[in-house]
Amino acid sequence: MRGNNGHIAESLSRRFKENSLKHSRQTAIQWKKNDKWIDISYENLKNNVEAKASFLLEKKIGKGDRVAILLENRPEWPVYFFAIVSIGAIAVPIDPEASRKEVDSILADSGCKFVFD
Repeated sequence: MRGNNGHIAESLSRRFKENSLKHSRQTAIQWKKNDKWIDISYENLKNNVEAKASFLLEKKIGKGDRVAILLENRPEWPVYFFAIVSIGAIAVPIDPEASRKEVDSILADSGCKFVFD
């Protein structure tokens, strides 16, 4: 299984791009804010992902590097995840309910070069 992780990330990234083009105007993410539903289209999601991917590359993060996502469930989470895998980096999701000690341990053990929080 270890050798397939790169292929899985490439497949996820490829499928995301394909679906973003195929369903560009359809809703990709929907969430409720102040009793109002907000929609993000696949096209907007793709644009946000590409912007974050460029940001990571500017930070000298690339293939094989680990990037933590330390966020509760919110609309930015998939943006960060797909940005990370689209550049060949490895997403390290961390439970935002984890203690500071647990977070520090995960970051140290994983060797993350950047944290989205």
